[in-house]
Amino acid sequence: MPYIGNRLADILCEHHERTVGNDNCVSFERLKLQIPADGTRPHYVKRRVRVHRYVDGSLAVFYSPRLLSRYDVNGAPVGVPVQLAA
Repeated sequence: MPYIGNRLADILCEHHERTVGNDNCVSFERLKLQIPADGTRPHYVKRRVRVHRYVDGSLAVFYSPRLLSRYDVNGAPVGVPVQLAA
């Protein structure tokens, strides 16, 4: 029977808690991940977020279940967030 539910990639990846800095960026290892502006909040400064590192090395930043942005292995933003995570 196929799995129906949350994306397995978001369950089977590394999860790291970080606090957003005054520049609306998250520091992760040697990378600075800029959180893009959106219509939900003017900024995420001082908020606790979750960084997911996937098997392929790509990254994603979540605030609660909300996907804020995705990044490639080098920390460059890719795509537009369109979904919720576990």
